[in-house]
Amino acid sequence: MESMVIDDTLVFSFSERLDTLAAMSLQKEILDSIAAQDKSLAVRFDFAGVKYIASGFIRILILVVRMKDKKFSIVNISPPVREILETGYLDRLITMV
Repeated sequence: MESMVIDDTLVFSFSERLDTLAAMSLQKEILDSIAAQDKSLAVRFDFAGVKYIASGFIRILILVVRMKDKKFSIVNISPPVREILETGYLDRLITMV
């Protein structure tokens, strides 16, 4: 995972499998990074290359939604990951491009 501020958005780039172990190791880092930034910044997750997402990482998505509400989006979502997110109705909470 990499993160950087681009314009007014904190962008997290993921390219690995986002399984439960990855979620456990990334949760604190992601949430701390968001909390440390200016509250006006939007947050974007770039899922380029991500082919799998586990429920443990979905929990992180929900936590970020609670922190950022409409200022959170996900881009470059593969069809299998999009299907998982839509099955959980997360497409109603998160802008997915």
